[in-house]
Amino acid sequence: MKNKLIWIDTLNKHMDEVHTITDTGFCNRIRTWDILHFLNSKNNFKFEIVMGESWWPELKEVLEFPNTVLQNEDINLDRETKIKNIISDSQIINEQFFLDNSDFLLEDKNYYVDVNYSFVSDFLSKQNSTNSGISLISFKDKEVSDIVKEKTKDLVGIHIRRGRGVKYKEKLDKIPKNILDGYLNFHSQFGEDTYDYYIYDYIEDDVYFKIIDETLKVNPNQKFYISHDLSDNLMKHFSEKYGSKILTRENFYHFIDRYESTNLNHIVDCIDLMSLSNTKFIITSNHSTWSVFAKDYKSKKNIQAESIFKIDDYLNLYKEIC
Repeated sequence: MKNKLIWIDTLNKHMDEVHTITDTGFCNRIRTWDILHFLNSKNNFKFEIVMGESWWPELKEVLEFPNTVLQNEDINLDRETKIKNIISDSQIINEQFFLDNSDFLLEDKNYYVDVNYSFVSDFLSKQNSTNSGISLISFKDKEVSDIVKEKTKDLVGIHIRRGRGVKYKEKLDKIPKNILDGYLNFHSQFGEDTYDYYIYDYIEDDVYFKIIDETLKVNPNQKFYISHDLSDNLMKHFSEKYGSKILTRENFYHFIDRYESTNLNHIVDCIDLMSLSNTKFIITSNHSTWSVFAKDYKSKKNIQAESIFKIDDYLNLYKEIC
């Protein structure tokens, strides 16, 4: 039996955040998993990565992470009890371990990694990307995997972030009037008191329309996959404007019935993330770990969407892969 590398929550997320609201911090959680994969790679994959089931509902049925298993866990237990139960006889790996080592070799023991998220992000960004485990993440269902890859491999991916963390109040006049009330209602789930901490720019529709329009001038047959963090009805105006040129997660909703014991929100997240990640080129969203995952998944060309967007830079990159 393999020794364990144990994942514990370093993001201090409440279970409501993982299981109730639409923004589950999925790619932030994946980034913290990736530091365990990094350690495992440095130790010839002799460990089994163990994660608590209540923190990783996406892995019960939908996705598979390499060398990783879930440990049964009562979702209703408090955070401290969950951590105590899962680390049991293991030894801590803290930030100092990463700072003091160059080979990262570990003895044949059980370990748990307890470092803060900012350290994880900084550390991984400095490491060789070949040590990243995200490119090995896949659907458990091979048929689903094959269909998603086939349907998205020739698409331009666009990640449009409009949910939690986005400074939308400065751009209310840019939101289509017919969806404004629905958009504001969508944001009410996150709490008005959180807005002061929002850091992401709201990139208006006209920027994305310009990207699509200019791309179609170069290649009238090009199609696009739009990944977003809103309710589907709040992004309908893209498909209404461009018709069959636009694909979204809705094009894969026929897969949902395959998963009987996973919350709908988690199924949709997995479908959306993997669809975006399999496209051939990605328009990213600023400071987003969702975008980082998608562009790094197959190390593809990408460019960040900005309010003042350099369309010529994008078109030059697009023509390289067209």
